[in-house]
Amino acid sequence: MEPTRLGLRERLELSRLKLDEASSVAPEQDEEDDDGDEDEDEGGDDCDDDDEPAQQPFKRTLKLQISRFPGRAPTICFDYPADLGVVRMYPPGVATTEVVSETHPVFFKCYWERNCVKNAFVRAGFRRLLKGKKWTAAWIKHLPRTAFKSLQPHQKINHFPDPWIIGRKDRLMKTIGNMKRTFPSAYSFAPEGYLIPGQLDSFERCLDREPGPSLWIFKPPASACGRGIKVVHSTQLDKQLKKKRKWVVQRYLAAPYLIDGYKFDLRLYVVVTCFDPLRIYFFEEGLARFCTVKYSTDASHLKNRLMHLTNFSVNKNNVAFQAATGPAATDGSKWSFTALLAYLKKEGKDVAVLQAKLHAIICKTIIAAEGHITPLTQTYVKHRHGCYELFGFDMMLDADLEPWLIEVNVSPSLMGSSPLDKRIKGLLMSDIFHLVGHPAPTELAPVSGNNSSEKKKPSSTSRKLFDVVHDPKTTQLDASHLALFCDDDWDIVYTMEDEMDRRGHFQRIYPTEAAEDPYAAYFSCSRYANRLCQKWLQTRRRHQLVKRTPTAPTQSHTTGMSLLKLKKTRLGLKG
Repeated sequence: MEPTRLGLRERLELSRLKLDEASSVAPEQDEEDDDGDEDEDEGGDDCDDDDEPAQQPFKRTLKLQISRFPGRAPTICFDYPADLGVVRMYPPGVATTEVVSETHPVFFKCYWERNCVKNAFVRAGFRRLLKGKKWTAAWIKHLPRTAFKSLQPHQKINHFPDPWIIGRKDRLMKTIGNMKRTFPSAYSFAPEGYLIPGQLDSFERCLDREPGPSLWIFKPPASACGRGIKVVHSTQLDKQLKKKRKWVVQRYLAAPYLIDGYKFDLRLYVVVTCFDPLRIYFFEEGLARFCTVKYSTDASHLKNRLMHLTNFSVNKNNVAFQAATGPAATDGSKWSFTALLAYLKKEGKDVAVLQAKLHAIICKTIIAAEGHITPLTQTYVKHRHGCYELFGFDMMLDADLEPWLIEVNVSPSLMGSSPLDKRIKGLLMSDIFHLVGHPAPTELAPVSGNNSSEKKKPSSTSRKLFDVVHDPKTTQLDASHLALFCDDDWDIVYTMEDEMDRRGHFQRIYPTEAAEDPYAAYFSCSRYANRLCQKWLQTRRRHQLVKRTPTAPTQSHTTGMSLLKLKKTRLGLKG
């Protein structure tokens, strides 16, 4: 009788879900504040209006991507929005299959009403869970540290503990300031700044050393949409400082790079899929956001927010604001990042050098936070790959085309207020969810091909391998080193390789395949997992492994045999 009762409950639950699905297809009202930020009291972002289509009916199948490597769970594929005309491409040798999910639905949990988020899950075959804990994917608010302990191995959440270490203007300034004291030249990419009132004396001493008038920008520590931001001339500082408020005060970049006389900034999207080991991915598309009044540093124009603030929420209501006519267009108040690069290249600028500088600033900023976030993750997150984070980096280019870090958003706006925003954010969210690799339910996963007769590996990393990984004289791993790998070691390197097979429009900017880690000196300590990944990437046998991997079949009933062959291929490396 017990199985019958449970089956009845399952059928009732499915019936309830079908009713929820039918109601969810109707257009929904966004529940977020206009700025699209999840936690406005901690940090802010631009304001948008979301006009993306509402959710589509739920799929009854899941498309799965099969790992190249043995014993790895397949992950759920996320296709792009059909109206964008973009088809997801899979690397040669990477197989996919489809499974019916009717009796084993996969659920997502979504706190914020962003259609590009919800639609991405629905296209992939997920169903929204309004209550309960039986979810696989969650796009939700930041959690208290202790709440991360409840995450299950199959669950992925879109935050790490305390990303506010760089996600608030005041904490970002402290974090970068601490690094700048140790590495002055490497961390000179942030404007000089002070936290008022705590650093008022230092600010006043700085003013006393100024040879002449200067411009400063005052920002509330945690705000959004340009609210409360003011550009102040040094002769008017006394009046501004009389206001008993907390301020982030930075030297104003008075000589920005202008296009047709207009100031602009960059919104760049970055995803960290893990902090131990650290893996950073740069989204190849972003936004250039323009002011709608031509730039001037004349004192009489400092209060003109349309001239000095690039925030979309500030400029969108100006009659001069122009929507972009296409993803490659350069005729509006918002350009795509690729359109900006094309423009700069046409102007004779070295865009490759610029991109390298942008990547370096991003990596150094996240590494500055790594010493704080990694211990928290190790303490509160039981499963290494349970968290990821989307960061919105705001940069500005000066007249010499040098990039400067303005701020980092841990809840960047995901509204689709225009065809350009809709395209970029539709691609972005599909690629994020595909990249992080949401596992298929065990009941739906093809046979993994594990061989129980295989010799049992060490349960933990051996001391010998630990010493090899930390030995600076050993630049690559050989067969004897690979023989020492435990399951966790293989999981680290295979997860890194699997992400590269799922990266879409992302580019991994850390770790790199450079002979030496260019950022090693900036870490608070040398971590085993980071060094393991660096040496793995330098191992010639890694490239041989990719070449020797046979093309996996697409039918699920033969996947087990294929994975068994792949495992034997890996074991062949040890011989």
